[in-house]
Amino acid sequence: MGRGEGSADPVSQADSPSTPSARRRVTSRGCVVVDLGLDGVAAALEQRNILVIRAKAPLALADGEWRSVLLSGRLVVTASPGDLEHDASSFDIGIISLRRLEEIDRDPSVKNRTAALISRAIIDLGLWSVRHGFLLELDPSGATERHLFTPLVD
Repeated sequence: MGRGEGSADPVSQADSPSTPSARRRVTSRGCVVVDLGLDGVAAALEQRNILVIRAKAPLALADGEWRSVLLSGRLVVTASPGDLEHDASSFDIGIISLRRLEEIDRDPSVKNRTAALISRAIIDLGLWSVRHGFLLELDPSGATERHLFTPLVD
């Protein structure tokens, strides 16, 4: 029986490398956890081929066990790092802080200026490789040399 005649095809169209959803999975640049209230930024990062985990509660208020399970080894995007700064090295968290920005762009499209700043900083500073033990405070100008990078150690 041929492929077109009802045979079981182990690769469905959804998994085919030629479909947009499969290309998106294959080309994802990495994973970030985005804090509550930053839905537009999260959507725009997804459009930039970044896998996004959206927090359902403020990350700064999460208990230690929850942090270790969800955040460990990931980059975290937040407007208010709070206690996360103290736990970054313990839980292998890299923090990208938006608190220095005058305005956080809420546009969910790829044109989102805040998501562009985050994406550019990740690339320019090699954060996919660094991954944890730092606080990066983005500068509103977007100039990489003006971002504040602070190593966080216990």
